[in-house]
Amino acid sequence: MNTPKTTEFYEQAADVSGHLYFARYDYSPFDDPPAFAHFHDSVEFILVREGSYLVHIGTQERLLSAGEIAFADSFVPHFYRTTGAAVVYAIVIDKNLFSGDALSSRVFPPFPAISTDNFAALMRFFDSCAPYIFENDQTKSGFADMLAGLLYAFCPSQERKENKTARAFAEVLKYLNAHFREDISLASLSARFSYAENYFSALFNDFTGMSLREYVNRRRIAEVLRLKAKDSSASLFSLALDCGYVSEKTFYRALAKYGKK
Repeated sequence: MNTPKTTEFYEQAADVSGHLYFARYDYSPFDDPPAFAHFHDSVEFILVREGSYLVHIGTQERLLSAGEIAFADSFVPHFYRTTGAAVVYAIVIDKNLFSGDALSSRVFPPFPAISTDNFAALMRFFDSCAPYIFENDQTKSGFADMLAGLLYAFCPSQERKENKTARAFAEVLKYLNAHFREDISLASLSARFSYAENYFSALFNDFTGMSLREYVNRRRIAEVLRLKAKDSSASLFSLALDCGYVSEKTFYRALAKYGKK
């Protein structure tokens, strides 16, 4: 069983040359990993083997059932939420691992349609490859190409078109990751990125599934809890001060609301 980690806004590790991440997550009904929108240059596939899994890609969201898949293209913000017990496969692949123009000219929609038989074929492929994927660069590239080939055969693809809105919003997330400890308001952030305030508020909700205020609070609380886990002797409120809180009352109210794991 793999335990999901708290994800930063920008997964820099996913953009190391030759990066390939393949994992199976076995979620219990009590798992509730933080649902922070994140992005990377690598492409990402999610496959739900059992149960259901809420997937949000760009501004689209869908509750996937067993036998369904999702695709997050380069620099498109995305996040996931558990809805109970589930078995989920996650695959993140550097585009340079694909040979030819695979995943460079034609990509998949966020929620590609796939038949039951073809999904079962993908599961057999993963199960047979799992022990060997990371043996060397050749097995990693071979896995990437075989996966791309199967998906091109099984799912509808489309011409790659740059999602300028998603890329622009990725810059917002990158800025927030670096500055969440500071005094951030909807007015200041929308002005910084040259958006009308009302439009930016709606855009933020569309990409992250929550308001800016909730997002900043969740990000700060997650950081407080991460630091506390590293140093159990540290005062919670002293850590909160380092993470942007100025009022003890405000911090403990946010902790009660967003501090559940």
